[in-house]
Amino acid sequence: MVFGTGTPAAPNETDGRIALSTGFVINDAGTYWCTGVEFYAASSAPSGVSVALWSRVTDESPSGLGTLLASKALAAPVAGQRNRVLFDTPVQVTAAAYANGLYATVRTANNYVATGGYFASGPQTSGPITAYQNKASIGFNGRFKVGATGAADSYPTGTFGGGGYWVSPVITDVNPSGEPVEASLSATSPRATMTAVAVEAIPATLLAFASLPIMEMTAAQVEPISAAFTATSPRPVMSFAAVSSIVPASGSFEPLLDMVRNAKRQAGQRVRAVACPRCGTPLEHARGVAHCPMGDWVG
Repeated sequence: MVFGTGTPAAPNETDGRIALSTGFVINDAGTYWCTGVEFYAASSAPSGVSVALWSRVTDESPSGLGTLLASKALAAPVAGQRNRVLFDTPVQVTAAAYANGLYATVRTANNYVATGGYFASGPQTSGPITAYQNKASIGFNGRFKVGATGAADSYPTGTFGGGGYWVSPVITDVNPSGEPVEASLSATSPRATMTAVAVEAIPATLLAFASLPIMEMTAAQVEPISAAFTATSPRPVMSFAAVSSIVPASGSFEPLLDMVRNAKRQAGQRVRAVACPRCGTPLEHARGVAHCPMGDWVG
């Protein structure tokens, strides 16, 4: 939560029906998902609570409303505590897709919390999200809408001194749906790193480089490997695997080979020996074989 571990200065404000928000931006180039909204409930339990995620527009006038991306009602919030409400369907968010930012909102029929001037002194950052400062050039933060009738009517258009209303998006970098993430290999020093892999089989192009020290692989050599790992239909056996630095600097591909073998076994597929693409010797037996070009690979 962008408001840290503290507590609101005003724990029980009352202005009738109201929607309160925190505007935020994604502060890096990664892909994230907003799975819901967390808010601090008033000391007197509010009623008619719903949360929402809105895309933000540059023009904050009522005629230039944003787009409602997700919403969810909460029947019985716990008073005086943080409450987390998860959307039925998470929303994928990136800095490029939502350059103007987003709003996480909570609507109540009565009570809410506040800390006056919370954003007046500067922005608040928590991981990949930054709740921007109270600046007219990018829009005042701590916005609200008095009289909001529900989530669909909760886009905030009013502001008062950059107040903080203790509502924050719930953000994750793990795809909640479990869909495969496209593979990417980067030939950067000191080693090539697989940041995310959707694996069906070891491509021949990868085996051809099995004996090369990773630091010697050029961008031209990495490109066909990266292309071979792109997730295509039908779905790869391993639908999602976050694999960091799976190939060590020594040049061993054994962890990757094991990963594919295990995936095929779990899928009930026949596991065939992975052989040297030049002489046909199974890689499990290639170490020390004089005539095999893979004989001196590090396993």
